[in-house]
Amino acid sequence: MSRRGLVGIAGAAAAAACLVVFAPAGAHAGVPPRFLGVNYAFYPYVPKGDAARMASGGVGTARFGLEWFHVERQRGTYDWSDSDKTIGNLASRGIEPIPVLFGTPYWATQEPIIQPPIDLPILFPFTNGTAYPPNDTAEGAAGWSNFVKAAARRYGPGGSFWRGPYRRSHHSAAPVPVRTWQVWNEPNIGYYFWPQPSVAKYAGLVQLTHAAITRVDPGAKLALGGLPCRAEYSCTKFLRDLYTHSGIAHDFDLVAIHPYAPSVDYMLKELRSARRVVDRHGSPRTRIWVSEFGWGSKPPRSHYNEGLRGQARMLKQSFAALVHRRRSLGLEGLSWFDWRDAAEEQPSCSWCAHAGLFTSGGKAKPSWRAFKRAARRG
Repeated sequence: MSRRGLVGIAGAAAAAACLVVFAPAGAHAGVPPRFLGVNYAFYPYVPKGDAARMASGGVGTARFGLEWFHVERQRGTYDWSDSDKTIGNLASRGIEPIPVLFGTPYWATQEPIIQPPIDLPILFPFTNGTAYPPNDTAEGAAGWSNFVKAAARRYGPGGSFWRGPYRRSHHSAAPVPVRTWQVWNEPNIGYYFWPQPSVAKYAGLVQLTHAAITRVDPGAKLALGGLPCRAEYSCTKFLRDLYTHSGIAHDFDLVAIHPYAPSVDYMLKELRSARRVVDRHGSPRTRIWVSEFGWGSKPPRSHYNEGLRGQARMLKQSFAALVHRRRSLGLEGLSWFDWRDAAEEQPSCSWCAHAGLFTSGGKAKPSWRAFKRAARRG
């Protein structure tokens, strides 16, 4: 049961509560061609076939996990093999890769390590890493800074990946360097920011990451870790508390929200609330990225499972509503969760393993047709 490839979301949201593309030929003027994207979870990397399918359907961005504990299992040795495949295959099809920087290896944490007492297979393999924030320790903070700078030097504009491995694997395909980096995932949920959410620690992590990345790529954008709104520490409260830290608004460019909700109207209500907080405490110029949202395709058993046709209906309705309100909400883009179903059930989440546009075996669902129609219409 693996969510390798993305660390975020649904299972924890359920437990806690409770973007470029090839521009579509028919896209309306005013909707950015890379506005619509997907998440890629459960699998270690994006294969060539999936990247080709994404491009054919108008996917503009793909969000995936770039876990420090997976890249640097042994101190001082980086293994970029999975991220090379993901980023290379996406870029070769003109799709913008957006990595989620996450996770701390055991060697950079304090002992003893006690893993979260929730049976969710999010961190894979769990024995390689933790959800402890790296700035818990001086060693972790230094290691994280080095990891982030190494990632930016490899995958940012003019990075070593584009000059070497990418050219060998994809020959004449144009590079699509990483320009947006997401700092952690769902830091307002204890399972992802162990042992409990801390705005002070997260603010420090954002500032540490900003300093490291902009030293390599001054033009890079940083997105906050996606904040689920239906959580004990809600997205709006977390944002209000975050903005109290002096200078923090200058250390990120995008506010990422995960507005999981039982209805489109409720989702819009969550986004409006987040927009008000950003406008009041930050800046009206700061954009919001909906970096996760979606519904499952199993027969309805919860607010988030809608059946096969119901999932397609919710995708169609939510895309239409968000595209229509993209200016009033100040939206940067939308990233559907998820691209493909998990191969196994998620014990603590009845729907998140079935949120894909494709089954685990690769069969397209009605929601994929709905996605393609939305991409064509803009």
